[in-house]
Amino acid sequence: MIVKPIAEEMQKDFQDRHFEILGPFGLHSEVSVHFYKKGISEKEKFDGDNCLSITFVSIDLNDAELAILDLETNTHEYPEGSIAAMNGANHPRVPMLPFLEIRQLSEIMKDRKNFESYKTLITLKNA
Repeated sequence: MIVKPIAEEMQKDFQDRHFEILGPFGLHSEVSVHFYKKGISEKEKFDGDNCLSITFVSIDLNDAELAILDLETNTHEYPEGSIAAMNGANHPRVPMLPFLEIRQLSEIMKDRKNFESYKTLITLKNA
């Protein structure tokens, strides 16, 4: 109910792709949206940039408040194999600010540098 409308809006930025929503999974209700290039085989789905993805995690489902899960950063705060680690607690949650636009989510997903810039902005806002 929350992620599907976001994915449908993001689809406009990825006309050459179709999306699939996976989840929710785990204690924090992680939901990933994968955008696959159209016309590729099942075997090629994850080759190169055939799949672009973004993962959301709930902060407060009552208020439809989501964060972006930073899967490329591992804090190693929780030991490997622990319940917390298996449920993504070693990956920082980056809040989605109210002014964040769908176009910006698409840019974050396309390029890690855009995500790093956004995380810096969050840090400055919280300072």
